[in-house]
Amino acid sequence: MQANLQPVPAAAMDLVARHGDDALVIARRYRDDAQDDDDEVLVAYWNAILETSQYLLEESPDRHS
Repeated sequence: MQANLQPVPAAAMDLVARHGDDALVIARRYRDDAQDDDDEVLVAYWNAILETSQYLLEESPDRHS
């Protein structure tokens, strides 16, 4: 297990702040890489980041125009 992983909420917020809508593509890529490596812990971690990022993007007031 990776000892230097950020907590999911912080990682998702950082990813969305840096990449906007592309955060979902990036999170999926990392999740897919973890699946290819058979790393169940990282798959779960990136799935959680993906879900949280999607929520953050959907709930962003800037997106409701």
